[in-house]
Amino acid sequence: MAPRRFPGAPCQFRPIASQVLFRAVEPIWQRPEATISRHDDEQLAIAAILDGNFALFHDLLRPYERIVYSLAYSLLRNEMIAEEVAIEVFLSAFRKLVSLRGERSLDNRLIGITIERASNRLRQMHAEMDESRV
Repeated sequence: MAPRRFPGAPCQFRPIASQVLFRAVEPIWQRPEATISRHDDEQLAIAAILDGNFALFHDLLRPYERIVYSLAYSLLRNEMIAEEVAIEVFLSAFRKLVSLRGERSLDNRLIGITIERASNRLRQMHAEMDESRV
């Protein structure tokens, strides 16, 4: 089989067996859903949650659970406190759902909230340690 050049592909290549078998599938750049970004999907989900479909909230935040917990744990180095901070972050996100609609992506906002909450918790822990020394 001769090398073919595909639109948008940087170079010529020989199709492998799976590409030959699934030749009828449209390339990703020609699919209409490829133009919808994750940010747009998040904004649609937030709008649906604000309209009363609260079951979507868990689906919206599920991809970020590990990221939020890992970040909190890396800052705090304590599993229980990191879990508490992660819960606080998601509760805060639910309370501020209206303000989550906007230009910044949801993951950036959740990371910012996580850093803020973990830093506050660290300050509390250091203040308690200083008080116990006196």
